[in-house]
Amino acid sequence: MTAPKICPICDAGDPTNVIHTCEHMAKAPAATPPKFKNPHRLTVRETLANEGMTLEEFVEDGAATDSVVPACCDEGCQVEPDGRCEHGCPSVLLALGVI
Repeated sequence: MTAPKICPICDAGDPTNVIHTCEHMAKAPAATPPKFKNPHRLTVRETLANEGMTLEEFVEDGAATDSVVPACCDEGCQVEPDGRCEHGCPSVLLALGVI
């Protein structure tokens, strides 16, 4: 026989070894939000829209191989393909996981 499961919060055992449910489990806090969110950070889609292009156009035009590319920043920063701007936002290529 397997030992009963113990609730890590109230130490109550579940002799049936079925999922243990306590009153406090229903009131468990939600996942903690990130402590810091960069207020300048944009998505790749937003960044490219601000540049007047789609992801397909960005790749087809060879912009992905340029020495500077847009950063995912609302300030319109341009950075090296593997870099971040002064606001801490990554290049489009870093954000896509290409680099």
